[in-house]
Amino acid sequence: MSNESTVLIYGTNLGGYRAAYALGKSGHKFILLNRGSYVDEMKYQALAQLPLDFCWICGHMPQRLFKALGAMQDCYNAELLEVSGEAGHFHVKFKKRDKVVNNFACTECDQCIEVCPVEVDGHKAIRVIPEAGWENCYVIDFEHCTRCGKCEEVCPTGALKVERPEEVLEADVGAIILADTFEEPSDEDLRDFALGQSPSVIRNSEVARRSLLTNFVRDSVRLPSGKIPQTFGIVVTPHFNRPGVEYENYNLSVSAIYRAVRLKDVLPQADVTVFLHDYRGTGKGHYRWYQKALDAGVRVERAETLKIVPEDGAEQVTIHYTSADGEAHTHPVELAILVTGQSPPSQMAELSRLTGVQADENGFCRIRPFSCCETDVDGIFAVGELTGPKGNPETVWEGCAALTEVLKYLGEKNFKPAPGPPLRDVSEEPVRVGVFICRCFGLFDERIDLSALEERVQALPGVAHVEVIEGCCTGPTIKATAERIKESGVNRVVLAVCTPLQKKGKYNKAVMMAGLNPLLCEYLRFREDVIQVHTDRDKMLEKSLALIRSGVEKVRRGMAAGPPTDSFTPHALVVGGGLAGLTAAHEIAANGFPVVLVEREERLGGQMQYLTDEQRKYVEGLISAVENADNITCYTQAHLA
Repeated sequence: MSNESTVLIYGTNLGGYRAAYALGKSGHKFILLNRGSYVDEMKYQALAQLPLDFCWICGHMPQRLFKALGAMQDCYNAELLEVSGEAGHFHVKFKKRDKVVNNFACTECDQCIEVCPVEVDGHKAIRVIPEAGWENCYVIDFEHCTRCGKCEEVCPTGALKVERPEEVLEADVGAIILADTFEEPSDEDLRDFALGQSPSVIRNSEVARRSLLTNFVRDSVRLPSGKIPQTFGIVVTPHFNRPGVEYENYNLSVSAIYRAVRLKDVLPQADVTVFLHDYRGTGKGHYRWYQKALDAGVRVERAETLKIVPEDGAEQVTIHYTSADGEAHTHPVELAILVTGQSPPSQMAELSRLTGVQADENGFCRIRPFSCCETDVDGIFAVGELTGPKGNPETVWEGCAALTEVLKYLGEKNFKPAPGPPLRDVSEEPVRVGVFICRCFGLFDERIDLSALEERVQALPGVAHVEVIEGCCTGPTIKATAERIKESGVNRVVLAVCTPLQKKGKYNKAVMMAGLNPLLCEYLRFREDVIQVHTDRDKMLEKSLALIRSGVEKVRRGMAAGPPTDSFTPHALVVGGGLAGLTAAHEIAANGFPVVLVEREERLGGQMQYLTDEQRKYVEGLISAVENADNITCYTQAHLA
């Protein structure tokens, strides 16, 4: 009996995202179980580790890449119930409940929020959770929601449904990847730092949330009274907390220094002090942040012990610490920012019961020796922060590495992306620009004179067609827009719509369905740059015309370059016969590609003489496997010419 071809991914950390994308690209379907009710509700470490010292595309566009591939079955509010079988033939049972708001039908018009009669702590029972690189997520506070149904009634696309049924599903999968998410220590774990005991103590992750990761402003650190603090203490808590409570990931002290620098950027006169035991900056450019902080006037105190004591009835706390020379000090601050580490996963015991994987001595998922993702159970893998504290780049690498290990347990490929629609060759045609202005299902009619805008756009040079459309972000409106573009006969398109970064896939689909290359199209932030930021109708008209004019000029002058079509030679060259080179050669060959391995020394193995007996035995076995592989050619005492 052949192995199953689908993979179950439990959790939504960065390694799981990367493994998911790699699986889809390699031709395998996957089921993604998200314990949260929306994208990124369950925080992964990329949302907690600052500064961002790598590209962050896996975090910036979560699940969008997978959705575009079409290989994913995503399940929200999901929990794993049963796992049975063996590697290649697992049978899993899980439950899920769909999101309250379907993002792929939601237009983000906010009408549901406007009609909601319940207000709690300054927001409605239904509210928006801003996301970076993703459509804003709308969630309902069911503790206070009255189930009146007004939000459902007003939704123009039927994207909202208050009561979603819970479903129990079963599936046969060839392998399982555990990718549970990052967990911070609880308030009780941080009791020595007065968290929850004073409004003047806050987590660094909360500051990042307030600033949406990038837009750090004064309000991000405003006290409940409305006051902006002028004295700050930034504490790296794993350096001073009780053993076993939390663990430091690779750039935690860099995060503290980074936060201090950003504070000095927006509050140059503020007194900012960082408290840590020692500075551990091992990532790219991390050492520069320390010098940058000193140059900005940040104080760095190296302490042996530290405790924060709240002041009764005052927005102030006192940091008591012992310096390296054993002398006791106190330092009062108006706001203490706690840069917290990572706690062992709370789901570990349940995952052990369900799957048989074991925890290590620190409470994280145990990985086999000489592997970065194989657990004690064949066919079950663990990646990312589930296996211990680590950095974002390392987590991404683990997601890639998991693919090579998973493939040996899977059957034939069961997914192939659907081919895109044929695109017209417009290179010999005279430029004909079509401008399509979204009215957001009538919402924009109340704010701006779309008829007057349509008339003015028609007079722009090169514009052959102007039209106001109902929308372009739901299935029916995407199809309708594609038909209107096709019927108009234009060969360049300007869409005046909203959130083009987040909804670009939808807009690309519309123009491609019309037979046009998306490279010859421009998408404008009509709602964000005009509708939501101005009240003067004349100024809105003027700005809209300016935006559209620039978009028209861009597509008039644009040229679409075709995708590269060069073929490649399906052979690999590995330079270096150490442990890394041997592993790379072995894995590439295992996937069916011929490999040439070049080593400058007399024998393979690299620095094997410095390894333990157990490690040396493993490397010797790897050398034997490489030397005896039919599709690996080894050259020793060789150099590249």
